Amino acid sequence: MKGISINGGIYIHWSELAPGKVTYKTISGGYNFIYYPSVKVQLNGKDAPQGYFKGGTTYLHYSALRTFNIPFTYKGMGVYNIQGRTVQADVINGSFYIRWSLLAPGKVSYQRIDGGYNFIYQP
Repeated sequence: MKGISINGGIYIHWSELAPGKVTYKTISGGYNFIYYPSVKVQLNGKDAPQGYFKGGTTYLHYSALRTFNIPFTYKGMGVYNIQGRTVQADVINGSFYIRWSLLAPGKVSYQRIDGGYNFIYQP
């Protein structure tokens, strides 16, 4: 990592803080940089795209809907209709992630695994 001297201080580019783990939101006058720790994810015992820990819970990549064969329609702008419910996905590191408990309430459970969770769907 290389720092750049600006006005007497040493600065690094934000994307080098924790590559692939820092995202940002535009705020008035600048940016808010946000770090969400990654979490190992399995779906029904098979490795899946990593999830992220945010706000005390785990968010799964939207592709979990297809893996679990949960009926859904993408409405645009991160909004999904999942089994008749409107669910807003969060953008984390440039892709859509859905809170695990919103995929199919009462039908998805989890078990701890080394470094993360195995999410189990029982239709």
